[in-house]
Amino acid sequence: MYKIKIQKYFAFLIGGLAMLIEIISFIIIVVVIFIFAKLNYKKCEKEGEKIIFIIYIPIILYYLDLWNIPSKLNLMKNIDSQNWLGFLFTYISTIFSSVIGVTASIYIAFVQIRKNNEDNEKRDKENLRIQNMPLLKYGIDTERKCEGDLSELIITSVKDGNPFELNFSFKNIGLNSVKNIIIDYESDVTNSIYRLSGKNNIITMERGEEIESNHFLSLELDSTTNMKLIVYYEDVLNNWYRQVVNIIYSASTVFEKGNYVGKVKYLVENEEKIAENDINNLCIFQWVMKALYFDAEI
Repeated sequence: MYKIKIQKYFAFLIGGLAMLIEIISFIIIVVVIFIFAKLNYKKCEKEGEKIIFIIYIPIILYYLDLWNIPSKLNLMKNIDSQNWLGFLFTYISTIFSSVIGVTASIYIAFVQIRKNNEDNEKRDKENLRIQNMPLLKYGIDTERKCEGDLSELIITSVKDGNPFELNFSFKNIGLNSVKNIIIDYESDVTNSIYRLSGKNNIITMERGEEIESNHFLSLELDSTTNMKLIVYYEDVLNNWYRQVVNIIYSASTVFEKGNYVGKVKYLVENEEKIAENDINNLCIFQWVMKALYFDAEI
């Protein structure tokens, strides 16, 4: 009886030691697999490789169970393959859903950041343009200032008319220079647009500078003529503008100081920014003259 108890005790002790060895062996295997997985995961340089590596982990566990490795160590019995396939499907679906969700979030954030940067750049550019936008002050009168030079003559369609003066002044009251000023004139008594300035020279006005353009033309006595000045100019940032001055010229029968007296009313419209492709025909003379180094004078 005593021997039987000793044999049972030793059998129990040996079985316990065997089970302990199996558990320790399993733990060692799991730790080795974990360390191997961690080291290889760090070696993955691309995010795609990391995702694929993560997907491989449950597949490896699945084949460990399929080959009955834990059962051979007397740790557990085979798990149903259908359950494993369901687990793998759920696992992979979750990973792909997470990847797609994160990718979509990153893309949306990137698009929003790019849009915000573009909006900020446009706003800063527009603020800079407004700060440097030219501002011209116009003056129009009919006083006698012409010297009778043919360059001052505006040819009209009026026959047997009388000479009248038409003088313009332009002052730069903006915060910066104005470049490449072009002044076109049209009226009821001219057959086409008449270029007063910018045809044979380049006009640039510094801040606070004022220029004058004096002209004479033939009009009928006691008549009213609609005229228009179309002024094009460029700022220091190479933005082009167009501004229109509407003029009503009254040719009176009053004769003073050897000349008939005219009266004018005018209205200056707001300037408008124009596109570069709209100024090519306007600027051809400016560019040619600039290349030839002509002086800027009216």
